[in-house]
This record gives sequence, C-alpha cells and structure tokens, in this order.
Amino acid sequence: MRKVFFLIGTMIVFILLASCAGTPAAVETTVSGTPDGVQTTDTVEIDSDSRYVWKSASDVYTYIDGTVDKTVTHSYGDDGNLLKSVDTDTRGRILYEQVFEYREGLLVKETMSDQFEIVSLTSYEHDSDGLVKKQIKQDARGNVVSIRSFEYDGETLTSTTASDGNGNPFLIIENDYQDGILGAGINFQRRRVPGMGLIDWQALIRALYNSGYNYVMNIEHEDSNWEGSVDLVKQGFLVAKNVLQAYTS
Repeated sequence: MRKVFFLIGTMIVFILLASCAGTPAAVETTVSGTPDGVQTTDTVEIDSDSRYVWKSASDVYTYIDGTVDKTVTHSYGDDGNLLKSVDTDTRGRILYEQVFEYREGLLVKETMSDQFEIVSLTSYEHDSDGLVKKQIKQDARGNVVSIRSFEYDGETLTSTTASDGNGNPFLIIENDYQDGILGAGINFQRRRVPGMGLIDWQALIRALYNSGYNYVMNIEHEDSNWEGSVDLVKQGFLVAKNVLQAYTS
C-alpha cells in the first residue's frame, strides 16, 4: 500500500479549568520531523469549566511520501455542534461541503454538496429521549435512497435495520455486546490504536494486498491511553502510524 493515507487531525482542545475565566487563551504547538515530513498543529483553548472537549479543526489526508491529497476543515457553533465540514484539494478548490442543521440541540438534517450542486440530503428523527430513531437518505432530487431504523434498551443501541428506498429491509444488525474485536456494540469495546490491541495488522494488511487493495488507510484515534493532553494525542497518532507504516512502506 504505497499510497497509504494517514489522517492527521488538527485538534482544538478546550481545556476547561474552573480557575480560569474570561476570553479563552489559545496556544499552538507543532510536531514535525516524522518520516514522511507530516506536520500537525494543535490549538489549545482554555476556558472556565472542568472538562476536556476535543474537536477537530482540520484533517489533512497525506500519502506516506508526504503528498497531501485533501484537507477537511470543520466549523462549530457556540454550543459546540458541528455546523459545516468542507473538503478542499491542494489548490484550495472545494470538493465537497457538508452542512448540519439542528433543532433544540439535536441533529435533524445533513446536506452534502459538491462544487456545483446538492448531492444528497440526510434527515434524522429522534425519540422523546433525544436518541436517533431513524435516518433517511435522499438523492439530489428528493428520492429516498436508504432508511436506517434504530432500536434501544434504555440508551444502549440494540439493533439497526437498513432498508432500501421503498422501505424493504435488506440488513439487520443485532448488538449483543459480547467481547470481540470487531463487534458492533459500544459499551464492551476497548478502543486501541494499531499495535496496542488484539488485531494482527500484518495479517490484515497482507489480506488487503492479496485482495488487490492498494489505497487508503485512515487512523481514527479513540484510544483513552493516549488522551488527556495534546502531547499524548500526538504520540498516539505516531504510535499507530509507525505500526502501519512498518507493513506498508
């Protein structure tokens, strides 16, 4: 996989401290000198509460040789909700734009557009507890393409039913929350960056090669062992990158 992407996110970290007040202070740090020359910039804003809120300001998709494929920038409302994501190429031209709409703090609509027209519309329906009960995706003409329905036990997702545009189910996912590395549940999962969990990445990447796949691998960092500070998040990304790079370069 010579053209392997590593998704490096520019993280806005709101470190909310009870002892601080007033306008947030911003601090930028940059890590460089990685084998492919990738740099990441992290912005830290300090405000007046006592919790961490991580938000990605921008994501840069980069090949191992250092070539940038695209950049995705995100903007947020005062309440922290994601309002817009914009994909741009290396010349700054817009490839895709996603706009998110909310009602009483809940996501109700997502609009995807390219540089010329609307591509798709996705709407969300919620129950009285604010949980998503249904996701309906439409094409640019308003034709229903797919429907997903969700069932819960309390706040725990127990099943997902995927249907075509006519409402005919074609896939049902049951979440039993038993231990496993590829389960569909959430509560049992122990999220780990590559190299720190149970997956044999060499075998997995070999299988991808054997199947003819030679394109993108994204790193999604949700490992709690590498959270809590900007430096730890960076280190977690680099651990994952080095593990994958050993089998793809």
